[in-house]
Amino acid sequence: MTTAAPAERRLDLRMSPKDLINIGVFGALYLVIVYALSMLGFINPPVMLVALAASIVAGGIPFTLFLTRVPTALW
Repeated sequence: MTTAAPAERRLDLRMSPKDLINIGVFGALYLVIVYALSMLGFINPPVMLVALAASIVAGGIPFTLFLTRVPTALW
């Protein structure tokens, strides 16, 4: 009696043009948000720390949306 080996799951790393467009759009959105909030640091040093925390939180939003939008970007 022979037993068949379980089928291996393969990770497909091919990206469609739609995925590449999404990467570009979300990358540009991320850079604009982080840059705009980082420019608040020029006001004075205490605002620099607030701008750092705000850019981390605000930059996480487009990054999370990107991960949900492009399935091949997930790990």
